[in-house]
Formats: sequence, C-alpha cells, structure tokens
Amino acid sequence: KDLKKENDKNPDKFIDEISHVINGIDGMKIVKMINPKIPFPNIKIGDKDITHFLSSIISSDPIDADRMDYFLRDSYYAGVKYGVYDLTRIKTSFMAVESEGKVYLGLKQSGIDSIKRFIESRYHLFNQIYMHKTNRAANTMLDYCSENIDSIKIPTDDYDRFKQFYWENSDEIFLKKTLIGKINTDRKADFEDLLRRRVWKRVYEMKIWTEPIGNQEEIEKLNAIFNKIDIKLKAKTDIVARLDTYANSPFKEPHKTELRLIIKQPDKKYFLDKNWKSVNKDFISMDYDVRLVKIFLKRSFSSSSDFLEKKSNILSAISEELQQLQDFKYKF
Repeated sequence: KDLKKENDKNPDKFIDEISHVINGIDGMKIVKMINPKIPFPNIKIGDKDITHFLSSIISSDPIDADRMDYFLRDSYYAGVKYGVYDLTRIKTSFMAVESEGKVYLGLKQSGIDSIKRFIESRYHLFNQIYMHKTNRAANTMLDYCSENIDSIKIPTDDYDRFKQFYWENSDEIFLKKTLIGKINTDRKADFEDLLRRRVWKRVYEMKIWTEPIGNQEEIEKLNAIFNKIDIKLKAKTDIVARLDTYANSPFKEPHKTELRLIIKQPDKKYFLDKNWKSVNKDFISMDYDVRLVKIFLKRSFSSSSDFLEKKSNILSAISEELQQLQDFKYKF
C-alpha cells in the first residue's frame, strides 16, 4: 500500500519496468502466498500454478526465507553464533520443479548437509535464545494476564476486514491499546509490569528430551503431570505462580511442507520426494524434542528471604509431581 502511494506520488522514482510491477501488486496475492488455504484464486504464470512455489519460499518447514532471515538477524543482535549457517550454499541448492501441473520449490540432494547445519542452527538458537528464562517469563505473564478474557478474533475470512485489522494493530498498538482494554482490572498492574519489562522470577527449571513420534503413551503421561502442576499452582491464592512448558522440535511441521527434494538416480534420472527426512540418517537421529519446564513467581515478594520462602512454599506444594518429572528426565 505504501509502495503504491510512493509510486503514484513520485512517478520518476522507479524505472518504468519496476513502476509497472508495483502497479500490478495485489495485497491479496501476498496473503495467498503466506497461506495458500485462503479462499482466493491460485497465482499463475501462464498456465503454471506457482502458489505453492511462492508459499514455500516464504514459509515451509524446515527452511524458508522467514527462518533464513531471523536466524542471522537475531544471532547478530543477540551477539551469538547459534543461528549462523551457509547461506550461499543453501541458495545454490534451490530450484523450481514441476509436479502434477504445479510448480514447487525444490532442493537438490547435494544441499542436504547444508540443510542439516541450518536445522541444527534453529535448534540451538531456540534452546539458548528463544527459550531463555526472560523471554519465557514474558510469555507466561502474557498468558496469565490474558486468562478469562474474551478472545480477540482476527477476521481472516474477510480480506478487507483482515487488512483493516492488520493496519490498525502494529505489535505495540495491539499490546498498549487493543489488548489492554480487555485485561481484567485485577491483572492490569501485571500487564503494565510486562510492558515495562519487569518480568516474573524463575523458581524452577528442567529439560526433558522426548521422542516426538513412537512414544505417545509416555508423552501423554508427561502432559498429565504438567496438568497436575498447573492445577495446583492455580489453586494457590496466597502466591501467584505459573507453569511454562515449551517443546523445541528440530522439525516443526514436516508433514505440512511443500518443499520437494530433487533426488538423483544412478541412471541419471531424477525424482521428487516430499519426505526429505528419509534421505539422511542424521535427520532421523535429530528427530527428538527438548521440553523445557519452568515455573515463574510473580514479583510480589518484599525481600530475598521472602522470595526464598515463597519459592520453598511452591516447590513443596508440587514436590510429588516434580519427583515424577525427574523420573521422566532419565527415562527418555
């Protein structure tokens, strides 16, 4: 929208070819690229359907432009190397491929090792940065402040209303105007603490490694323990504390990917495979989750001794469940 305005206001700013492209930009096509399920005609060049190709570039597990951007950017600004990967090698491994009348983003088999390094970068970046106690404390506070409020419905089924909601709600405006108006009075002070970055204090932490597939019964037992802890913490009226659990998976949603592997055969022929994990045993050995368990305490304590007393009170109330978590830690 802004680009079109600039193009109209300053007709000499862009060369004719670029100006022509800008005039043809359709915001709904951009939405369609992000989510191909949006009820809008597929994007075509001639008779070739390129919707899935464009969507895969923007967002497709395990690698896409979104992740490739924020890995490097967040690593730089956090002052760490976890998200650094071989960008040039990966880009030379991509190509467009056609299958069943549609064009997809393809990855040459020769680029598999670079993709492996990319997946490892994501895994470590989440463990060290996104799952950091300060970030998780902020998420826990946001969940706490949002308990028992009317949900904010984003009108994704109506493009015009969806667009209007987007323009009216930047991240900051959404928090400071849209959301704060729905927060219950007794929790507004907590929400203001969150906006001031005065986050809650961690009183417990544990990491548990789980297999995402093939061990569902054990995972259900683990979730049952989480549920018991959650109920006990919410039942306490003298202390406000909340459980936070987060699963860091190297392969977020592989079943939804549109990325196609281009696999070369001995007879010099190629075939396309959506199940890219099957071509490398390293991917199979990496297929486990880290479940990070944290408990945060509201900053209602008046001194260090008061904090330690409240911490002891919390851990004592859920001591049985914490012991069960310890057993799971070594079982998986």
